[in-house]
Amino acid sequence: MRVKTLTVVVFILLTLFPFALLAQGLENLSVCLAPGAHLPLAYRDQFGIGIGAGLSVDYRLPFLPLLAVGGGISYGLLPTLEQSRLSLVAFDVGAGVNVEILPKLTISLAARGGYHLALYGRAVGSGPVFGGQTRIEYRLHPAFGLGIDATYQNFWSIPQSRPLAQDLSVNLAATFHLGSAGQSRLEIRDVKFSPVFPVFYKYYDENAVGQLSIRNGEAGIIKDVKITFFVKQYMDKPKVCGVLKEIKAGAETSIPLYALFTDNVLGITEGTTVMAQIAVDYLYNDEKRVKEYVQSLEIENRNAMTWDDDRKAASFITAKDPAVLKFAKGVAAAIRDIGAGSLDGSVVNALGLFESLSLYGLNYVKDPSSPYEQYSRDSTVIDFLQFPSQTLTYKAGDCDDLSILFCALLESIGIETAFITIPGHIFMAFALQMDSSEAVQAFSRPEDVIILEGKPWIPVEITMVRDGFLKAWQEGAKEWRENSKAGKARLFPIHDAWNTYRPVGILSTEGNIEVPRTEKISSTYLEALRKFVEREIGPKAQSLIDEISKSKGEPRLTNKLGVLYARYGLYEKAELEFKKVIAKVEDASALVNLGNIAFLRKDMRSALVFYERAYRKEPRNAKVLINIARTQYQLENDAAVKDYFQRARELDPGLAGRYEYLGTDSKQKERAGTSMINDTTIWVEIE
Repeated sequence: MRVKTLTVVVFILLTLFPFALLAQGLENLSVCLAPGAHLPLAYRDQFGIGIGAGLSVDYRLPFLPLLAVGGGISYGLLPTLEQSRLSLVAFDVGAGVNVEILPKLTISLAARGGYHLALYGRAVGSGPVFGGQTRIEYRLHPAFGLGIDATYQNFWSIPQSRPLAQDLSVNLAATFHLGSAGQSRLEIRDVKFSPVFPVFYKYYDENAVGQLSIRNGEAGIIKDVKITFFVKQYMDKPKVCGVLKEIKAGAETSIPLYALFTDNVLGITEGTTVMAQIAVDYLYNDEKRVKEYVQSLEIENRNAMTWDDDRKAASFITAKDPAVLKFAKGVAAAIRDIGAGSLDGSVVNALGLFESLSLYGLNYVKDPSSPYEQYSRDSTVIDFLQFPSQTLTYKAGDCDDLSILFCALLESIGIETAFITIPGHIFMAFALQMDSSEAVQAFSRPEDVIILEGKPWIPVEITMVRDGFLKAWQEGAKEWRENSKAGKARLFPIHDAWNTYRPVGILSTEGNIEVPRTEKISSTYLEALRKFVEREIGPKAQSLIDEISKSKGEPRLTNKLGVLYARYGLYEKAELEFKKVIAKVEDASALVNLGNIAFLRKDMRSALVFYERAYRKEPRNAKVLINIARTQYQLENDAAVKDYFQRARELDPGLAGRYEYLGTDSKQKERAGTSMINDTTIWVEIE
């Protein structure tokens, strides 16, 4: 008898096993009350149809939501032919699966086993019991469901080694889901963040700052899943990172995390730790549920960056910063209209800005704590880069700082720039306003011009800011040639890089940035320009003079010498050569060039006379037509401008594309100024 009592106690404890799981929370626990009818399957000649009820507790495993374990107690009362009753009390435990076959409709299958007590009159018996159960449930509410179940039980008699009774109970099942009233069972796992760099705060709107996994721990499908990410103080509102139509029970998916930071992050001068809030909203059985998660996030200082992508430095090029604009526009104003002839406008302004930076006192200082050559080889190490206004304030920087500054200054006045990287070093380049064929002819050392995809670039070794523009250009060209042959040089146009790494907003005011005095800039610039012209024109001019002498005044060579003089602002010398040509032959090229000199002197009437003489010689010459249109534009003869420009565009669309301002009828369009005239003059050589 003691053994039987001990056995009963053990099975009662096993029945209470699910309640021990309450330490894990109620969210996976359900209780079912199931009254119903008992139908005898064995000894039907001895037993009739009876009644009974069951109370069970099930716990759905969090790591496998389709699987549930549990236990319960059941009571059945079967009438006998002897006008007596057999009472069966069973304590069992079991395991089964739950499958949502339709929204809110679940079917479950379970196997159960345990111990029973049989009461017949004054006699008491006991033994094992085993069986199985099938239940169909419809959720009327997330916390309550109704259904029916069919349970088979075999009550085994140990002494007789045969079933004492077998029955099938059909029950009405009322199930209470204790943790389902608004309690989310979704799991947020494996949250990982990358370092956040304030300078790329716009970048994270479309590029992940981290990722996580979400697992559907509900019993069935969840729908309309929305994942949001939010960092208080540095975001205006949560960023929607993903929207999923549905996730099946037990399924897991990875979600990238995005953030739309505000420019408040640019105020972070020291790295900081913030709390990131993640929320997952979804519908389960038409009930809205939310799962929230909080984790710390490291935000680096605003000058921090890694070199896993060299284009990233483009975000530091703040061309609209007031300090940058003040310096660049101050220099541009100081050198405007000073003896540059029709030199490429990009070269003129780059030369002026470069020499002004030297005059300003800018120095190259190799940073021992964060050298580019070290960090560029290790893309995981965080580097410290200066914004242009900081470099102007400190008057010093390393190779990346000076490259960023010079690019920003040129970009602020409309000159396109690029980064050039070679192993362990970064410098810059700027684009010319002429095409590649013109660039090859325009300079005495065409090998110092980089031609990529038909676009000419001038490389500048900006660390040589104290050595003069020409030396910096030559050194940059040398570094490019040596490394490009080995396939180790790369050029990154800043405008392309900005498509991914957009520049940050304004960081400074004009502060204490003092542009050198105009007269100092002018004199320094003129001296540098003189050296440049001497380098470019001297050997080439002498060679042409010798050839002209030998050819006894060949018009083609004479015109070429005139073009050389004109391109460097030596208009008097150029005019003499062009007049020598037309004294021998009424050549359209020389006439256009004489018209250009008059145009640059702002003598539009004389310019038009020369252009029209050229037109009579070559009426289908697009360059002649463009020059007439330019002159009529200055004379405000809009009908003539439209006529000549349209004909030029039909003959040479590429050339006409460089003068699109001629194709507008708008009276509000600003008339071409001196800088436009200088930048767009066409010098023509005799074929």
